[in-house]
Amino acid sequence: MTQDLQSATMVQLLRNMHDATRTLSGAPGPRALYRRLGEVLHHQFDVALFDSAKITKVNGKVALKRRRVPVPGVSPLSDAALAEIGSFLNDSGGLRGELRDGFAELRVDSKVLQVAVTEDPRSRAGTLLVWELPPTEPEAKQLQKLRLEQVVRTVQNEGRWLRKLERTQAELYRDELTGLYNYRFLEIAIDNELRRADRFQTNFCLLFLDLDSFKPINDEHGHCSGSSVLKQVAEVLREAVREIDIPIRYGGDEFVVLLLGASCSKGVLVAERIRRQIEAREFKLEDGFTARLTASIGVAAYPEHARDRSSLLRLADETMYSSKRGGKNRVSVVSRSAQIEDEEQRAR
Repeated sequence: MTQDLQSATMVQLLRNMHDATRTLSGAPGPRALYRRLGEVLHHQFDVALFDSAKITKVNGKVALKRRRVPVPGVSPLSDAALAEIGSFLNDSGGLRGELRDGFAELRVDSKVLQVAVTEDPRSRAGTLLVWELPPTEPEAKQLQKLRLEQVVRTVQNEGRWLRKLERTQAELYRDELTGLYNYRFLEIAIDNELRRADRFQTNFCLLFLDLDSFKPINDEHGHCSGSSVLKQVAEVLREAVREIDIPIRYGGDEFVVLLLGASCSKGVLVAERIRRQIEAREFKLEDGFTARLTASIGVAAYPEHARDRSSLLRLADETMYSSKRGGKNRVSVVSRSAQIEDEEQRAR
């Protein structure tokens, strides 16, 4: 290999390592972190098998419960292989230190798998990460191992950060009433997703939701009833989206949902599901009465409608008001005229 080619290879290697670190940093939660890891392993290491599992301990024994974290182009581990890994961990004396600070290899069903453990705010014992590397030329193995160690340790550091963040989120990024993320977290989450989507050429959706005729509940039944309804709406949002998605209370009776890796058509389906579930629910009030509500929702998608945070938020918000003007209790997608108007505003 010539010196110029070696230099070019090293530059590309450093760029890949920088991109991987940037992609893995600042994930909004553990599932998003593991999905990002799967994407990095797939794109930079040609990994086609990746999975993750919550670690629990039952009667002193390690038990693994699979976490559903789909990664495009990557297959999950078989149930039998996951069970065999659990047996191996118990037979070898449990979770060893190197699994929490790097990774180790083990053989399962004639496969050589790589395993690591990261801290997880949703699992006291952490989460097990498993993947399989494709065959590599012997001279490239050491370099591959060094690159992989950096990626894994970045994920493990992010896991520790997420666990610490969980302790302070109630004050900084959590809405005290509903327990959802608050508006402070919204900009952080969108910026992180913009970087990831740009890096991997993926998409995502933003739903802007406003409750119809919410004010009469406060006026007629009191603010305690209004607060109770908002908590119940938050429950609907949690049930209607995946764990990797991010429901946020924007303020008052307005909510935003960030759908990771979702196309515009997928965003419309989720928005319709939310709208129907709110319409069908009987909300219990503090004074013993019940109330029915509907919601108006606007859908904006990256990159179809906008490629920056402010435009996405503005278009989703304006489209939600289009749903209001159109008769309420409906889902609307950003129109071409709204897109053109937004582009003209930014060009001024």
